[in-house]
Amino acid sequence: MLKRIFPALLILLATLPVRADEVLDRARELMEQNRPQAAYELLAPLQAERAGDPDYDYLLGVAALDSGHKGEAVFAFERVLAVNPDHKLARAEIARAYFELKEYQTAKGEFESLQGQAIPDEVKETMSRYLAAIDQQLGALRTLWQGYVAMDLGYDSNVNSATSAGTVAIPAISSIPTQLSAAAVEQSDMFVRFSGGVSVRHRLTDDWLLHASGNAFNRQTESPFSTSAFGGHAGVTRLLGNHSLTLAVQGQEFFVDQATFRNVLGLQGQWGYQYDNRTRFSAFVQYLDLTYPTQKPRDATRIVGGVGATRALMGKRSPVIFASVYGGVEDEQHSGVPHLGHDLVGGRAGGQIKLRHDIDLFGALSYEYRDYHGPDPLFIATREDQQWDATVGADWRFARNWKLTPKVSYTDNNANITIYAYDRLVAGVSLRRDF
Repeated sequence: MLKRIFPALLILLATLPVRADEVLDRARELMEQNRPQAAYELLAPLQAERAGDPDYDYLLGVAALDSGHKGEAVFAFERVLAVNPDHKLARAEIARAYFELKEYQTAKGEFESLQGQAIPDEVKETMSRYLAAIDQQLGALRTLWQGYVAMDLGYDSNVNSATSAGTVAIPAISSIPTQLSAAAVEQSDMFVRFSGGVSVRHRLTDDWLLHASGNAFNRQTESPFSTSAFGGHAGVTRLLGNHSLTLAVQGQEFFVDQATFRNVLGLQGQWGYQYDNRTRFSAFVQYLDLTYPTQKPRDATRIVGGVGATRALMGKRSPVIFASVYGGVEDEQHSGVPHLGHDLVGGRAGGQIKLRHDIDLFGALSYEYRDYHGPDPLFIATREDQQWDATVGADWRFARNWKLTPKVSYTDNNANITIYAYDRLVAGVSLRRDF
């Protein structure tokens, strides 16, 4: 296995004229002593002040890559190339970073962009070995398995997503307010949630991929509103240059208090376009059949489509932003229940920033408007919902393949019919192990 990028380049780096800088000089010394972790620990805490300086970013990237922080290395080299696209050292190192991340096609493109340029023969020879290794990996890496397990602990202010009103007026029954049962009023509780999943990807050819996944969770509370589910997907992806086309079948069985509440089976098609190393666009359409074994009138067909974009920005905190919009319909399958179907439109936006080398802060805000197809027979009004969801949290990667995530989410469902209006606060912490 190739372990070090282009010794000749590192020798050239040591001979390049650079301005006096005690920190960078010390980092170079540590790298020359083959102590990349020490160099990384010296440089990483300075990102807030020094990110954007090509000399600093280049050394940080090399130290990060050689000490196993591959994703952070890519961001550092991208900052160098944004300032100086002709920086051959950074171009070579980002190619190696992509190789280590197993993004072989991207690595191949970066290495090939250096071919024909004025670089030492030793470097060309090493590049040739990398390109040969990439071709070998693309041919040999046919099947890739991944998985995770996680545990969440937290507090839920409204485990049953119910109204806080103790009484409501039901015009179809009486003008006198009706007392709601305890199960129909919001209930708070602590929860513990266990989850896990596994996925597999098999490369048929360089352009065709098969993929499948399975996942499950169990969320326990002391109230009778414990939930669980298991589901999965299987699909095929066609790669067309920077474009990708995916078609997949998906399904899920959802339980409330150990009884089946809803079954989902459907298809999803998705298009993706990698505009550049920092920008990706996507679009999707989804067809789902929703069945409720104990509440058959609620059976529905859901069709939703949307578009989205993700952008990694330049900056000291390596910010990433995303946004999407969607719309669709959830049509009732049985006659006489138009109040159970609805049209919907919504959107979501958010992002993340790096607090330090092992901690990312993230947040998202979403909105969905639902217009129901007919008047509710009990409330003699056509339901309309406007739902807002907000989430903030942090990912702390405290060890290899381990992540601790404290997170707070808030939901406000503003409905014109009181019994459907509610708010909900969920706060907790998740411990996750990837493998």
